[in-house]
Amino acid sequence: RRRAAQLYQQAVRETLEHRHDRAQRTLDRVLKLRPESESAHLLAAAVCIELRDWEQWQRHLHAAASAGARPAATLLRLRGLCAMRSWEEAMAIVLERPAAADEPAILAHIRMQCLRAQQNWPQMLAAAQALAPRAGLDRDAIRAWCAEAARGRIAEATPEQLVPLWEEFLEPVRQDPEALRAYARALRRAARRHDALEAHARTRAEREFGAAWLRLYAELPGPARPHLLPQAQRWLRQNPDRPELSHLCAQLHMRAGDWAQARELLERLAPRTGEVRVYRDLARVLTALGEERTALAYYRKELPEIDPDP
Repeated sequence: RRRAAQLYQQAVRETLEHRHDRAQRTLDRVLKLRPESESAHLLAAAVCIELRDWEQWQRHLHAAASAGARPAATLLRLRGLCAMRSWEEAMAIVLERPAAADEPAILAHIRMQCLRAQQNWPQMLAAAQALAPRAGLDRDAIRAWCAEAARGRIAEATPEQLVPLWEEFLEPVRQDPEALRAYARALRRAARRHDALEAHARTRAEREFGAAWLRLYAELPGPARPHLLPQAQRWLRQNPDRPELSHLCAQLHMRAGDWAQARELLERLAPRTGEVRVYRDLARVLTALGEERTALAYYRKELPEIDPDP
């Protein structure tokens, strides 16, 4: 028993060091000494996943059949099925228990992996948002899952489904201005206005004047709403040192087709900020005014920097 324990610890070290071939051989020695060791069978199953040895993976999981070993064996079965891309079989196991804020982190990752592979955006959105209160999970991963699922739901929604879709978006999505910009664009393409989205964007923009929230505000759906520009101009008068507010006013002038006002704001702003988005908008305004040669000079200013948000 003592020798088996020493070999088991050696196998753990070899696994952590990614020496999986050696770990498998060491575990074979452990199991010759103690064939009933469920811990050794579970570790061997994990090693077999890395080695893509599916026959031995199945054998070791069958050997770890007690109630105490079942949770770990289930997770290893799921990991193996995902590695084999057997999404339907993995999802059948995952769906035996509903998504919950207290589920193990690895199960949450596997659930998202399966739902993404199946492009099951409604379930992925609901499951990701259910995980949001959980402190033990990677918050960035949760936000990314929520945003990806929200974009999937937006892309597959019909024009009639877009406005009610807001009710599916809980705090993780409603606090993500980039996901909401995708929603705003879809609403604009469908010629749908959305009072709740507008109120939410206005509140968040007014609270912090973050660039992402201001860009969302500039892209709110519906025709050029006459009250959006006066609101932005009030913000600018109260905060004249915030260039992003000048840019917002210029964008709203552009939406209204007021090219001269947009040009005046952007020409003052461009040397002040040197931002790619400002150059691009100024080039668009000049193009609309028929000044293509001057516009081209501003389009060229975009080339040194690749804009992550075209």
